[in-house]
Amino acid sequence: MIVALGLAAPLFAQSAADQDWQRLLSKAQSPPGLTKRDGKQRAPAERATPSAPERAAPSASVLAADRQAQKRHLLEVAALADDFQRQNPGRPEAKAARQIEAKGRLGAALLDEGAEDARLDGLARAARTDASLPPEARFEVAQLSEMLRNKKHPPKDRAAWLEDKKTTARALIAEFPAVPAAHGLLLQAARLSEGPKAAELAREIMLSSAPAAIKAQAAIIVERQALVGKKLSEITRGVLGAKAVLAPAEGKPIVLYTWRPDSDATIDLAKEVSKQAPRGAVVIGINVSSRDGGIPPGKLAGTQLYGGRGGDSPLARRLQLVEPGLVYAVDATGVIRSVEAHRDLAAQLSALGGK
Repeated sequence: MIVALGLAAPLFAQSAADQDWQRLLSKAQSPPGLTKRDGKQRAPAERATPSAPERAAPSASVLAADRQAQKRHLLEVAALADDFQRQNPGRPEAKAARQIEAKGRLGAALLDEGAEDARLDGLARAARTDASLPPEARFEVAQLSEMLRNKKHPPKDRAAWLEDKKTTARALIAEFPAVPAAHGLLLQAARLSEGPKAAELAREIMLSSAPAAIKAQAAIIVERQALVGKKLSEITRGVLGAKAVLAPAEGKPIVLYTWRPDSDATIDLAKEVSKQAPRGAVVIGINVSSRDGGIPPGKLAGTQLYGGRGGDSPLARRLQLVEPGLVYAVDATGVIRSVEAHRDLAAQLSALGGK
């Protein structure tokens, strides 16, 4: 983590070491230029254009060029940090420079399929255990180290991968209990888990020392899982606007999904819902960003609900449809059969009947 040091004095008023430190911070904070599809350089802000959902995916050569650009940038940052430490070993910023170097070299190793820097383990360990650094800075190094370990020894399947994520998250929470991002890793594992296992992990978070905001997100997972097997009409009774939206669906299967105009993955999911929904099903989309993002009417499946409120609308809140990329499956009797239909869309929606 790079700690903000306030407004810098003009370079002409700074010592050589001060100038070197500012150059290092500037380099570390500036992202690398990436490759346009025509081969020219582009800024990171150009990487996504939500108004063009039909755009083609970048080619393999463009992705490879981007990876190399990112790797070069990280190694350049690491080299500057190493130079700063060597030239200014007594400066208070030297230890922060070591953390910057460790992050740069770890990030480069994650992007590289080849040989790893022989100094990396010792460098990362030194930054990770340096009590003079802020816990958040040490956590960043620890997390990258764990990611690199996972890359070297990949789990054999998804179940093993998810178990490793839970084990790693718990270990990092024990090592950095005051760092919210460590608790966020366990929340991520809960979101990736399914059914009772997701609820069990979420309850663990709710009973832990996690920040209130993360506990609130865990509570959403528990409440969402509790919807399965319940009647949609009973859950939404009294919710403003719910009756008007759901009345046309009486006696029919219902598919509810969430999306964002700045998320290609959820736009693609919405299109897939249109293909996989049972014949005669009522499809309802909720744009959780509260903006249409330039998506033309009729481009996405079903009735679209946002009306300026998106995921904060009463219906979305009651059903915990508050994040993008969710799909709920409701059968023709009005019973919620799945709040995780997005995990296996074809199978989950075909189980509703129809086609």
